[in-house]
Amino acid sequence: MILLQSRLEDYLRLRQSLGFKDADTRHVLQDFVEHIEAKAPKAPIRAETAVDWARETSSRCYRSGPARC
Repeated sequence: MILLQSRLEDYLRLRQSLGFKDADTRHVLQDFVEHIEAKAPKAPIRAETAVDWARETSSRCYRSGPARC
Protein backbone atom coordinates (compact mmCIF):
# COMPACT_ATOMS: atom_id res chain seq x y z
CA MET A 1 0.00 0.00 0.00
CA ILE A 2 2.55 2.51 -1.17
CA LEU A 3 -0.20 5.06 -1.71
CA LEU A 4 -1.08 5.04 1.99
CA GLN A 5 2.58 5.50 2.98
CA SER A 6 2.94 8.31 0.45
CA ARG A 7 -0.15 10.08 1.74
CA LEU A 8 1.08 9.76 5.31
CA GLU A 9 4.39 11.38 4.34
CA ASP A 10 2.54 14.20 2.53
CA TYR A 11 0.32 14.76 5.56
CA LEU A 12 3.25 14.84 7.97
CA ARG A 13 5.20 17.25 5.70
CA LEU A 14 2.18 19.55 5.63
CA ARG A 15 1.89 19.48 9.42
CA GLN A 16 5.61 20.17 9.75
CA SER A 17 5.35 23.14 7.37
CA LEU A 18 2.59 24.53 9.58
CA GLY A 19 4.86 24.36 12.61
CA PHE A 20 3.61 21.22 14.33
CA LYS A 21 6.12 19.08 16.20
CA ASP A 22 5.20 15.57 15.14
CA ALA A 23 7.66 13.09 16.64
CA ASP A 24 4.93 11.25 18.59
CA THR A 25 2.32 11.64 15.86
CA ARG A 26 4.73 10.34 13.23
CA HIS A 27 5.54 7.25 15.30
CA VAL A 28 1.89 6.39 15.97
CA LEU A 29 0.70 6.97 12.40
CA GLN A 30 3.62 5.00 10.95
CA ASP A 31 2.75 2.12 13.27
CA PHE A 32 -0.86 2.28 12.05
CA VAL A 33 0.18 2.27 8.38
CA GLU A 34 2.46 -0.72 8.98
CA HIS A 35 -0.39 -2.57 10.70
CA ILE A 36 -2.74 -1.85 7.79
CA GLU A 37 -0.13 -2.95 5.25
CA ALA A 38 0.38 -6.22 7.15
CA LYS A 39 -3.30 -7.03 7.75
CA ALA A 40 -5.15 -5.69 4.70
CA PRO A 41 -2.75 -4.40 2.06
CA LYS A 42 -5.23 -4.25 -0.81
CA ALA A 43 -8.56 -3.85 0.94
CA PRO A 44 -10.25 -0.70 2.16
CA ILE A 45 -9.35 0.15 5.74
CA ARG A 46 -12.11 -1.39 7.81
CA ALA A 47 -13.14 -0.27 11.26
CA GLU A 48 -12.39 -3.75 12.60
CA THR A 49 -8.79 -3.53 11.39
CA ALA A 50 -8.35 -0.09 12.95
CA VAL A 51 -9.86 -1.28 16.24
CA ASP A 52 -7.56 -4.32 16.24
CA TRP A 53 -4.58 -1.97 15.86
CA ALA A 54 -5.85 0.24 18.70
CA ARG A 55 -6.27 -2.76 20.98
CA GLU A 56 -2.80 -4.07 20.20
CA THR A 57 -1.27 -0.62 20.71
CA SER A 58 -3.15 -0.10 23.96
CA SER A 59 -2.10 -3.51 25.23
CA ARG A 60 1.53 -2.90 24.24
CA CYS A 61 1.51 0.50 25.99
CA TYR A 62 0.01 -0.98 29.12
CA ARG A 63 2.69 -3.68 29.33
CA SER A 64 5.71 -1.56 28.43
CA GLY A 65 4.73 1.88 29.67
CA PRO A 66 4.06 5.07 27.70
CA ALA A 67 7.70 5.55 26.69
CA ARG A 68 7.41 2.60 24.28
CA CYS A 69 3.99 3.33 22.78
